[in-house]
Amino acid sequence: MPNQMTSFTKFRPEKNKSPTLSRSHFTNFDNLVKHKQNLHTGKYKVHVPGCECDRIKKIKKLRLLTENDSPDIDLDESLFDGLTVVPDGKNVLGTFYMCPNTSAFCFEANQLECEAVLREAVFEVEHSFKISFAQCGLTSVPNAMAIIASKDRGLLESLRTAACDRKAAAAENSLKHDHCDLLFILSFDKLVTLANSKTRSQRKAALNNVALEMKLPPPVDDEKIAKLKIAYHLETALVRLRELVKNMSGGFIVVMGRVSSGDGGWELDLPGGKRHIGESAECCVERELYEETSIKLAEDCEWGGRMSERDASKQNCFYFLFPRGDGGGGEGEERNLDPLLDFLTIDTNDTNDVPVESIRLELEQAKIK
Repeated sequence: MPNQMTSFTKFRPEKNKSPTLSRSHFTNFDNLVKHKQNLHTGKYKVHVPGCECDRIKKIKKLRLLTENDSPDIDLDESLFDGLTVVPDGKNVLGTFYMCPNTSAFCFEANQLECEAVLREAVFEVEHSFKISFAQCGLTSVPNAMAIIASKDRGLLESLRTAACDRKAAAAENSLKHDHCDLLFILSFDKLVTLANSKTRSQRKAALNNVALEMKLPPPVDDEKIAKLKIAYHLETALVRLRELVKNMSGGFIVVMGRVSSGDGGWELDLPGGKRHIGESAECCVERELYEETSIKLAEDCEWGGRMSERDASKQNCFYFLFPRGDGGGGEGEERNLDPLLDFLTIDTNDTNDVPVESIRLELEQAKIK
């Protein structure tokens, strides 16, 4: 008797023949997952209403050939006027789920409310799959990372101690699988020097300085330094923060470290990650911060602001956070925002866009120069 794997045939349209896609459009997500074509699909992507991504274009073209057998007949675009979930894979093209009550009109009025409708529909029944946003779904509400910075190392040490105490008190099985192994407080200058290094010798010297500051167990030899990696989000942030070297000189950043299961080397990165369906960027950074570092934003940090978009990708945003006592918020306290002024675009206490000039005026009124 053939087993389930050998009896499963992948979807491959025959050449010169219109593919047969019975029930390619689903109004129930559970039916999409259970469709024979998607039985071995573990990942799904969410696209926004009216999305023009290549994946959606291919599905539209395939549906045209299937239902009309003529590329000259217009496709019913209303089938895609809503948050659309498609299987993520090369050989599972064709089926899709369009969530009702999430039309382009509703989405433009309140994106997160529409995502909440989708979340309820998707997780009505438990599934063993991963679902995330396609790039189109992250343009206005991106994933979020945290940059916890201060010129007062003592405040950062207190923050780290509080996080370590929470981790120690937590049951081991309650920690997320991606919780960091250690938290490091590293010099902003040394990290930016590393990001600016162009030659192999410059990078080796910069890595050596960072490794020494991490106080790794001796010996800190060439092999250990060679295994030290700067992950994508930290490196991206450092590249975009190069202009702050003069103003932030002498400052420090909280960086999380994980030991690689492969070569045993350390990987450094910023806390943060992908936002959940229906989750704002601010809620995302607060949740990810706690899951990965045990830092409680509401108790340990003050909101600073969000780094303005200065690169081509808008999938990620970076929030500046300050340890309590350094970021301001209390009456009469100075706000240590001046070095970051040109990189802040919103006040996260309000979550509405605030022009940089408004922040500048606020700083001038507070007589902070």
